[in-house]
Amino acid sequence: MGEVFDVETARRMFSFRGKSPSGEGVDVSIIREHYHPDVRFRDAIQEVHGRDAVIEMMLRFPKRVSELSCDVHEAVQEGNVIFVEWTMAFRARRQMPVMRNYGASRLRLDDDCLVVDHRDYFDLWGDMIDAFPRVSKAYRAVVRSME
Repeated sequence: MGEVFDVETARRMFSFRGKSPSGEGVDVSIIREHYHPDVRFRDAIQEVHGRDAVIEMMLRFPKRVSELSCDVHEAVQEGNVIFVEWTMAFRARRQMPVMRNYGASRLRLDDDCLVVDHRDYFDLWGDMIDAFPRVSKAYRAVVRSME
């Protein structure tokens, strides 16, 4: 194994503009090197186990969109936990507006500095729906009425 997975490695993994020639967004070579074979990944819509399953999942999304980028705003590490705050922007189809997810990832490392748990936090509907002003206004009104 080369470099140790740390906050700067996490920042590089989550920072990308456009898709690579192979269609990747996230640099999966970092996942191959620094994720434990039995890593657990979970976000708002799915849970997968195993490094190969995480890589497969990470490669699936870029194939479904015409544009993709991710900007890291903050990345911090305390002990064996790394938090990365990010904004992912994507366009599902060329004629659709750009949608954004504002989120954070928590990465938990084992004693060998391998990622054993990756949890993404984001508002699945609220952020993306903002790309559609009329629908967003109705959605926000419904959410407010539930408070």
